[in-house]
Amino acid sequence: MTKDTTRKVNAAIGWYPIHDTDRQGVQQTARKRLRASLQLIADDCCDENNEGDFEEIALLIKYLDDGKKLKPLPL
Repeated sequence: MTKDTTRKVNAAIGWYPIHDTDRQGVQQTARKRLRASLQLIADDCCDENNEGDFEEIALLIKYLDDGKKLKPLPL
């Protein structure tokens, strides 16, 4: 994943922190918003012809859908 895309993903993960609360409703809302942000970033990757980044973001979305908590990615 390119550094620019990694920064965008990390910003989205930081903006919608799922791990900061145990309240179910708050977590569900954060997951939905984080998923939407990741989809927008993936769409940008398609526009820039970064297919590898798109596939990696798709995996992150899959992890999120499986109920896993995402942590910021190393640059």
